[in-house]
Amino acid sequence: MAENVPTSMLPPAAALAGDEAFPIVQGGASKKSTPLALRTFALNGGDLQRVPLRNFLAGVKVIPDTTYTLLDGDTGHMLVFTASSQVTITLPNSFDPGWNAAIVQAGTGRVVASLQAGASILSRSSFDRTAGQGAAISLVVLTNAGGVAQYLFQGDGALS
Repeated sequence: MAENVPTSMLPPAAALAGDEAFPIVQGGASKKSTPLALRTFALNGGDLQRVPLRNFLAGVKVIPDTTYTLLDGDTGHMLVFTASSQVTITLPNSFDPGWNAAIVQAGTGRVVASLQAGASILSRSSFDRTAGQGAAISLVVLTNAGGVAQYLFQGDGALS
């Protein structure tokens, strides 16, 4: 990078890939950062302790099965369950904080959460299943410390 050149004299950058280094001043010292690091900081509202949701509602996946184990790749998807009998979904204990999915009961079979050892649900009303056909819930992994994942379960849910 050119030294002592005013920013106004620099040529415009081409499309950024995200890994280019640019100078910043942090705590009075010159450092370097990247566009991706700046984006993460901005998405977190300047709070490096917050965890952004990953790929929030990036696609729809229709699932006709009556048993299903959530996958890391399901993050950001709307999972639409169409079975006419009860559906059991297993909530793994391995997902990183920020993993999220919307669960939709499109069929008449309620969608019931089954917890892998170490996983738990946080729900204001202790819900662990969808309320009925047309119900939707949101699952978000809030924390995970060494295989102890806590899922926020919110929406149109019901008790066992």
